[in-house]
Amino acid sequence: MSLFHKRYVVYFGVSLAAAVLAGFIYQLDILFCMVFLGVCIFSIPQIHRCIKEAKEQEHRYTELTVYMEQLLCSYKRTNKLTDSLQDCGTLFSPKSIMGKCISRAVYIMQTGEGVADGEIARRALEEIERRYPSRRLTMLHDFMCEAEKMGGQREQAADILLEDVQMWKRRTSLFQKKKGYIRMETIIALGLAAVMCYVSKLLTPSELGFRLSDTLFYQVVTTIVFCGFAGILTLVWKKLTGSWLDERERMDQKQLRRFTKQYHILKGKIKTNRMGRHLAKRICRKQVEYDFPYWLLSITLFLQTDSVYQAMKNSLKTVKGIFSMEVEKLLETIYKHPHLLTPYTDFFTELTMPEVQTGLKILYSVNQNGYEDSKKQLDFLVSQNNQLMDHAESNRYANQTAGLSLLKHLPMMLASIKLLADLVNLLVLTMGSFQNLV
Repeated sequence: MSLFHKRYVVYFGVSLAAAVLAGFIYQLDILFCMVFLGVCIFSIPQIHRCIKEAKEQEHRYTELTVYMEQLLCSYKRTNKLTDSLQDCGTLFSPKSIMGKCISRAVYIMQTGEGVADGEIARRALEEIERRYPSRRLTMLHDFMCEAEKMGGQREQAADILLEDVQMWKRRTSLFQKKKGYIRMETIIALGLAAVMCYVSKLLTPSELGFRLSDTLFYQVVTTIVFCGFAGILTLVWKKLTGSWLDERERMDQKQLRRFTKQYHILKGKIKTNRMGRHLAKRICRKQVEYDFPYWLLSITLFLQTDSVYQAMKNSLKTVKGIFSMEVEKLLETIYKHPHLLTPYTDFFTELTMPEVQTGLKILYSVNQNGYEDSKKQLDFLVSQNNQLMDHAESNRYANQTAGLSLLKHLPMMLASIKLLADLVNLLVLTMGSFQNLV
């Protein structure tokens, strides 16, 4: 028997066991046991796939963080990208996905195979980015490519990236633990709800001469409730399963047009009522809160060797959508008026975000004073950006688990509804039995 068939035999066996157990304990008829069996056959494979995917995502995340840390540490030591990649390759099995990607990247770096535009380092590192989509990874690779091209010591930039990776690991660990708590709370809630449903069986006194479980109403309600339990468990597992990596939000053309429209409303290019402007402000604020820390981190890295204007220009590759439109506008204004503060203070000024204004003012100061004279301000900029990144990613994690608090309470709500329905059913049966006796 193939592995595929064995897996589905196991699924069916577990589903059958759950249906038989529920039928025996709650005294369900064979027809309703079959209905519950069908729901289990649908739900259990999905839950198993979610568990398997969660393990794969955790493994992929672990591989990525180990690779990023080793690449930065090795680059600080060797100051050569190829040697750093070879160091990373020793940490992974040649048969693993990361091991294969690194081997392919090293081969391209050494031979230049398939590279027509001369960007050997960029093409080589894309082999890894395709399998591990991450904004931090792309930013790290951009930094490496720039360092490989321009040369020079980049220890401070590497330290900034290392600190950011460590903070990302801490946030991700806390978030995954929170998801684990939600899973456990859901399982406990389902267990307590099942116990509450069992109380209905104990409601009927033996003196009445009938059992509540013999009624069609009891059978239907119990089956619906237990199918609901299976659906809730499946939904919670699906909601809690997803990529561990900081992937860039993907936008299709329709979404891009929608965000562009909101941006023009914010800038007053499209007239609308107060409610429309308020909505546009909220949508744009959300995008800026998410993109600004990554953009500021990218600029901080480029500032190790470039001017503020050139660092902003290089950072355009790290942002998209309405944020890139505002950065392009900023660059145009700085090019025309390089010594004015106004272009910096006008950056998304409609959103009244103090952290954005503070960051831009520091960049203006660095632009006027030069890198060496503004080193303390840049240290403050790095510290502030770490806080912004922490806030932005914490909000993103909170959005991913939004609504799950309600789902955790649904099993007890369903059990309460079932208990109430059974009490009403018992009252009706008791009244009917009493009338027959009269």
